[in-house]
Amino acid sequence: MKIKKLGSIAILCMLSTTLLTGCSFSGVFDKLLGHTDKVTESTAAPTEKKTKEVDTSLEAPAFTTNLEGSVTFAISSQATPLTVEAAVNDGGTVTYQWYKNNMNTNGGGNPLKGQTEASCVPDTAEEGTSYYYVVATNNHDKKVNKATSGIVEVKIVPEGSWADKDGHKMYQMYDGSYVTSAWKDIDGQTYVFDENGYMRSGWVQEADGSWYYFNPDGTLAKDTEIDGFAIGNDGKSDAKAQAEAAAAAEAQAAADAQAAADAQAAADAQTAAQ
Repeated sequence: MKIKKLGSIAILCMLSTTLLTGCSFSGVFDKLLGHTDKVTESTAAPTEKKTKEVDTSLEAPAFTTNLEGSVTFAISSQATPLTVEAAVNDGGTVTYQWYKNNMNTNGGGNPLKGQTEASCVPDTAEEGTSYYYVVATNNHDKKVNKATSGIVEVKIVPEGSWADKDGHKMYQMYDGSYVTSAWKDIDGQTYVFDENGYMRSGWVQEADGSWYYFNPDGTLAKDTEIDGFAIGNDGKSDAKAQAEAAAAAEAQAAADAQAAADAQAAADAQTAAQ
């Protein structure tokens, strides 16, 4: 009887402990029986970031090719790389990090991600003026010393602008030159310029015999009909080319016939004179 009462009391105690502590019944039961799980805590030390010590007694890189002056590129064009060269004589290795600044100073600029070679191609995506410089680092054992280059001003400008000369429209590039003897896409439209740089209009035949029509404002006509000739979405008119070829063949045939008639007349005249 006492044994049953003791068992009942033990069960009540276990239930009370479970409710008050929030532990599971199995967990409390395991503790009563001495069954516990061992938790192994990680004792691994955190990884330390190794940094090289700056030692001003170490030879600083000397720039044999430095940055200076100003360069200009057209927006969205392929810029010419900016290039430096630095060297040391103590057996160290020279590395580079390029920077871009909005002020004319070689400090406080933003590091350019991935630009860690001796050359850097300026970004031409947006108009504006920026200043580029590079920091060269002499890496020797676990020490480094640095040197900062000069500054180069980089201007990104519109590709060109329209100009008028003697009543003719011309397109002047940012470097002062004019587009000549060439086609040119400008603001989403296609134009053509002659050997003098004058914008052309009307029918234009290319060297391969293809015909195109340029509107009075100089833009290339597409998907339309001019003078009864259909023009495709590439601006080319096969109908015009065929008509011109037929006219040329007819003119040549007429010229050949006239030449033959003239030759026959000359022969007849010579026979009559004999």
